[in-house]
Amino acid sequence: MPGIAWNGTIGSGFAATPVDPARATAKPAVRLLVPDNQWFTNSLDVGVQAWANDGGTLIGGIDRVRFHYEGNTVDVLAPSFQTMTRYDGTTYDCLGYWVSLRKPIGKSGNARLYIEAIPADATMQSRVIGPYLFSPMTNPHDFELVVDSNAQQVTGVSYQVVSAALTYLKSQNAQNPRVTIKASDTTARHILAGGGNDYPGGTGRCLIVAEAEVTFGFPTFVSDASNTFRPLYGGLHIRGPNITFDARNIARIAQEQLTTSNGIWLDRVKITDSGTSPYWRAGTRPFFMFVERQTVSWFTDCFAENINDPFSGASLARGCIAHSGYNDFAQGSFCVVYSEALDWDSVDPWQTYVDAITIDGPANATLSLSGGNETSARTFTARVGGASVGTFVVGTTETRYNTAIAPGYNAVTAGQGYFIQNVADWINSLAGWSATVINNARRASAFSDFRGGAGATKGVAFTNVPVSNPTTFQTYFDVHTDLFKQVIGENVQNVIWAFNTATGVRGQSFFVTEAAGAQDWAILNNTVNNVEDANLIQFAMRARAMGDSAI
Repeated sequence: MPGIAWNGTIGSGFAATPVDPARATAKPAVRLLVPDNQWFTNSLDVGVQAWANDGGTLIGGIDRVRFHYEGNTVDVLAPSFQTMTRYDGTTYDCLGYWVSLRKPIGKSGNARLYIEAIPADATMQSRVIGPYLFSPMTNPHDFELVVDSNAQQVTGVSYQVVSAALTYLKSQNAQNPRVTIKASDTTARHILAGGGNDYPGGTGRCLIVAEAEVTFGFPTFVSDASNTFRPLYGGLHIRGPNITFDARNIARIAQEQLTTSNGIWLDRVKITDSGTSPYWRAGTRPFFMFVERQTVSWFTDCFAENINDPFSGASLARGCIAHSGYNDFAQGSFCVVYSEALDWDSVDPWQTYVDAITIDGPANATLSLSGGNETSARTFTARVGGASVGTFVVGTTETRYNTAIAPGYNAVTAGQGYFIQNVADWINSLAGWSATVINNARRASAFSDFRGGAGATKGVAFTNVPVSNPTTFQTYFDVHTDLFKQVIGENVQNVIWAFNTATGVRGQSFFVTEAAGAQDWAILNNTVNNVEDANLIQFAMRARAMGDSAI
């Protein structure tokens, strides 16, 4: 519990707050295993994983983990296990240095916790993380609201949609409210949005739970911006297996708040894609993180299926399971533990050549394409006898997409397009040229020269490909898979990837670079099964072998 001097005000218990020492040689890696910004009325278990290199071994590398809680200090000398429950009710044991925070009798308020990992190797420096808010309170919530689409709105009591409830809570400066979704309507989609200005959140979190199965999602696609969940509310805690996020028409979940402690927390929820096609605007999804903002999102015991990058950019992904995904599992994430990836493979359809168009030009006709695969602007140039007879621009942007689907659009007069059909219309406008569309489901920015494998380009630029005879071109999305990947400039220091499993992987498992300043990493006890014919290594570094500063 907090120290005796604590009076319910943040920081009042400390005579002096702990300070993270300057790094001279190396520090332990230490990360929270539970999100911060939590209220509790009796007790709350808080833990960290902590690792340090001690002469080539991690065993005994941590002398102790010291918890500083508003003037009270507790040393934990050895790790232990806590039992956790996943979205489906299965359990697992989570190793960490754990402490039980308790509420003192007769006191309540906001309290700060600092955590210090002390290495056994005296040549290393300790690492202090925090401050984190864990607040002992008399009541679990300061507001409790109901969302029921079948009931009438009663201000401060019940609302028909989640956004209205969040808007009210913001107006009341709510600190740790609870919103319970009562009605179940499988045909409806709840929208995670909030009116008014961005609200950074309170000293706790806004808990959203559902008594019956509900789905968050958009019914149709309108635009990337319109199909972005933008709650404008910091510190959301969305909890329980009754809640599913259907990513079919969700571009991303955006978080405007800037602090690293009050990002969204998805807890035992499901994330899936119900669509029959994997394409977004005839291509890949527009954002590499399902939940936007590096370092501020939290995932505990969730399930994800049929989407890319489900746990990328996370401060914590603990006990999460994902099936049949593509691109990266958790790039740029600081702590990923006890999580599982199954069938993680970008080959189908993203690394598969699909016949898209056949082009036939006059004698001495050639076709060139500049710009990289899946970039915002690529230019086709048609030539006859070396002289240009026309150019046409395609790209991935939503502006080009909207241009191509607008009423009255004409590829020839517009000079730009988005789909393979637009390219064909332009080709067919050239004297002596013809084009036949084979597949228009994939956008033209993925245009590729394959020609039976002899000149495979994986969607990159090509120059003066002969097309005097009917020539078939393909589309190809050069999407690569990594399980865990560092993002340069983001997760640079103090990173833990441990006790994870993955099967059916076609990609690199761990992708780290010291050139970007990677220091104090712990990568241990992970089990990965790569698809045998993928011929990819499990551990890759884009620079020289790491020194003692990395684990």
